[in-house]
Amino acid sequence: MKYKNIYFVATESIKNLGNFRNYLIENTEYLVTFHFPHGYLEKPSYVEIFEKGKMVYRKEFYRFRWDVNIIKLVLYCIYFNYALFRFAKRGSFVIVENPIFCILNSITSFFKRTKFIYWIGDYYPQNSGFMRFYNKLADTYNEGLKYVLYESPLIEKIYEAKLKKPKGKYRVSKMVTLGMKKEFVKQKLKPNKILKLGFMGVIRLQQGLDLAFDYLKTNSECVLEVVGSGYMFEHYKQLAKNKGVGKKVKFYGFVKNPADIIRKWDIGLALYENTPDNVSVYCEPTKIKDYLEHGLPVITTKTTYFYKELEEYKSGEVIKETIGALGSAIRKIKKDYPAYQKGVLRILNDYEYDKWYDQKFSFLKENA
Repeated sequence: MKYKNIYFVATESIKNLGNFRNYLIENTEYLVTFHFPHGYLEKPSYVEIFEKGKMVYRKEFYRFRWDVNIIKLVLYCIYFNYALFRFAKRGSFVIVENPIFCILNSITSFFKRTKFIYWIGDYYPQNSGFMRFYNKLADTYNEGLKYVLYESPLIEKIYEAKLKKPKGKYRVSKMVTLGMKKEFVKQKLKPNKILKLGFMGVIRLQQGLDLAFDYLKTNSECVLEVVGSGYMFEHYKQLAKNKGVGKKVKFYGFVKNPADIIRKWDIGLALYENTPDNVSVYCEPTKIKDYLEHGLPVITTKTTYFYKELEEYKSGEVIKETIGALGSAIRKIKKDYPAYQKGVLRILNDYEYDKWYDQKFSFLKENA
């Protein structure tokens, strides 16, 4: 095993993004994981323990059933610290993606010699209400922790600029984007086939579903399948009906293991709206990497940094946010589908998650 003792914490819906959780399970002698759901999911939080790749323990925590997110968040913090003190071994690395779990890090570090790693995957330009508190925490631990990772180039640029003092030799900070697992399934397109477009992710505004619905109104050769849930789930189900494309759009809701659904798609859509208040501008484009893993060419906008990778590897099309541009990209991919799949294979080989994380997380062995 490459690593000794790790405690990994992440939201349920993103717990295995980039296959990082699987990577830890496969490569850690003693691994504790804690996962908690978004407020809209009626699921409990839970802790799991793995020894040399095998699960040896699982415990679910009490689920607060009322729609009061602040109480849920407080409970998650309590459960997180309980699992840390109860199950994590002395000297463990603690990897978190939410600064709230860093609040008591100095205490736990004193008693258990834990080493916190704050892996920053989000930046929120809104700075009022709870987000003001969240951003303050993020800035505090970005400045104060020894180990800080950034999940995208823009997040690294923003948070490095916030530092009030020069980085010292003691500090380990680097950009660690997500690797990919090759789930590639080669498929051929029949000339007259009805194309299956796919969307996967949290259902919220600014993800381009409005544009996809508008395109479907003008086209009878495509259907759309949507995997994911969110606070805007019912809104978009109704919007599809209102736009007259309800029969062309299938909503699956949250799916724990959606691979069998994704493999039947032909093209993945990541039509992020390119506006400064869209958090997707700053984040790692996880849905794009999910599509690529399963062999899908991708259509996206210039919103995230990763559009340049799609262009370089010729594994998708980058478009303006218009119906005409979307239609043109779909026709282009359909016409030369094998060439785009070759591009997908090239990018998967370069981002293969095991060798990717071996390189990025070498410091876990050096500082064990």
